[in-house]
Amino acid sequence: MTPEELNVALKVEITNYRETNEISLKLKRLFMRMIWKEFKRSRYKNISNEIKYLSESHAYRQCCKGSIRYNPESQYKAIPYIMTIIRCSFADTVVREKHKQAKIELK
Repeated sequence: MTPEELNVALKVEITNYRETNEISLKLKRLFMRMIWKEFKRSRYKNISNEIKYLSESHAYRQCCKGSIRYNPESQYKAIPYIMTIIRCSFADTVVREKHKQAKIELK
């Protein structure tokens, strides 16, 4: 799927989600495809699998919550919007889990 096709598919599915308040299977798959694509980046190679799994589930939840606020009329591309949600979610999860590990090591 080309980036333009992905953008159109995201716009259509998010618009449908906003109208029906139900997340379609296709939208779920699009979110997961984008999350997995982000995980292949080298910046995540030193993160443990446990944190990766937590990041993945947190990013998926945030995509579902945040996509309802996407406005296709005012925002041209859906991909940067969703990728920002995914990256912020990963960063939040990694920082939170590293703080937890640091607290455990201090005890």
